[in-house]
Amino acid sequence: MLSGRKYLFNPSHGNYQLIMRVPTDLQPVLNVKWIKRSLKTSNTKDAEIVLNGMLGKIQTSFALLRSGILDSTQTTALRASIMPPERTAPRNAAKTLQKLIGLYVSERSPNWTKPTKSSFEQKFISMVQQLGDKDVTSYSREDFLTYRNNLLSSGLQPKTINTRLSLLSSLLKWGVRHGYLQQNHSEGMLLKGDKAPDEQRKVYDSDDLKRIAATLPHSKRCPWKYWIPLIVMHSGMRREEICQLRGCDIVSVDNIWCFRVTADSKAGLKVKSESSSRIVPIHPYLISKGLLDYTADKSPDSNLWGFKRFNSTGVFGASFGNWYSEFNREHITKDPLKCFHSFRHTFANNLKQIGVQEGLIAELVGHSSDSITMSRYGKRFKPEVLLEVIQKIHYGI
Repeated sequence: MLSGRKYLFNPSHGNYQLIMRVPTDLQPVLNVKWIKRSLKTSNTKDAEIVLNGMLGKIQTSFALLRSGILDSTQTTALRASIMPPERTAPRNAAKTLQKLIGLYVSERSPNWTKPTKSSFEQKFISMVQQLGDKDVTSYSREDFLTYRNNLLSSGLQPKTINTRLSLLSSLLKWGVRHGYLQQNHSEGMLLKGDKAPDEQRKVYDSDDLKRIAATLPHSKRCPWKYWIPLIVMHSGMRREEICQLRGCDIVSVDNIWCFRVTADSKAGLKVKSESSSRIVPIHPYLISKGLLDYTADKSPDSNLWGFKRFNSTGVFGASFGNWYSEFNREHITKDPLKCFHSFRHTFANNLKQIGVQEGLIAELVGHSSDSITMSRYGKRFKPEVLLEVIQKIHYGI
């Protein structure tokens, strides 16, 4: 006999439920992995009585399905007798992602340490910002692939991205188990840890870049849709580094116009590491397109694009990231490994292929030097040296 107690679930806000995993050999027959049935009572003793009766019926049904004596009509009827009449979320289902997170945190957080709870809450805030606070049943796998691509575009390490994707999957798996949604569309999205770093994202090829340049919208209402892709294409800067630029971060150093990438805690500006604070010469292509004219009238302390952080732990580029992921998918490529962060790979790869020394590339893109001699005793490259390297970038657009 099946042991009933382990299949009895109390959601703490409604009737008891029977929740059990269908044996692997019967999953193709029933076309489900889980059986979830409301016991229609919040009374523990009554729920146990109903549960035991239901489990007996399920055990008998499993035996008949395995016997091979049932025809297709009998199998369908038997399946209908042990499955819920309608496989829909209960009436008290969480309607939005934010509400689902609230229920999840309420149940799970008593077992979390204070730092873990704080970390998860910050990640959930970012998750809602990027995915939107929609009905949990309305999200598609495409929505979660876009979310993953946004994480890739932000420059986070694969391990960090997998942590966030695992948290999303855990949340949705919990939601399925509780009957708030029918399927976890985020399963199987983790980045493969055995891939080399240069295989985790692809570069944009020449046709991609030409298509991007020809398709980018150029409007006064949303100038960032035009400028940010062109800037990363010709500088290799990270998304957030560009999205948090202020008027005072367009500077002339030794008579060379540059982007200044810097941290400023009061303004909410962050850099990924100490080596990320740097000067990046502005490519002549960007100047010829009118970038300096655009930035000339911007207030020194104001964001170049009108972006604001969502909160003290948020980022400036979330809305841009959402827009670019959709633009990239609709107009440029369906390849999930080609995303905004691919621009950095493209920039660095182009310089590498023409023989630019690694130290110069590392300084331009904000990486630390692997050389002890260079990192300990070497000084920063002068803007004129970096500009000479920048000018080697030609995409033919």
